Amino acid sequence: MSAGRAPQPHKHAVERFGESIDLDHYLEVLQHKPGALPGSTALAAARTAGTFTAAHEAFGQESRKVNGDSRGTRELIDMLLLHSSMRAVDVTAGIRAALTVGAVTADVVAVEARLHASGTVRAGLVRPVAPLTKPSTTASGSSA
Repeated sequence: MSAGRAPQPHKHAVERFGESIDLDHYLEVLQHKPGALPGSTALAAARTAGTFTAAHEAFGQESRKVNGDSRGTRELIDMLLLHSSMRAVDVTAGIRAALTVGAVTADVVAVEARLHASGTVRAGLVRPVAPLTKPSTTASGSSA
């Protein structure tokens, strides 16, 4: 059992000699070999089961685009590890917030997920900025 975390229930295979593949069980290993994630059976199973959602997919694609394949995949894995200590709804909110601001790192997802979990609501992630205007000039040509 990890420090401070409750043990997670394991899914059991329904059939004799059947398989039960859970992506969460492979994440810590995949941190050391991130290149194995895209073609992994565990990722395919998570997609099929619906636990690897469109939000996760979007984060992974954007993270690889912004951070490069290796670092981007590591960020995806680190973000997926957040599910072991946070509610899925909070992590998903964190993913959406990170994608909105274009900061696709697990750290940003974690901060935004904690804000969501605490009920902290921010009115828009990016504050609108007033358009720049030239200072008005007087007839003499000086600024007002």
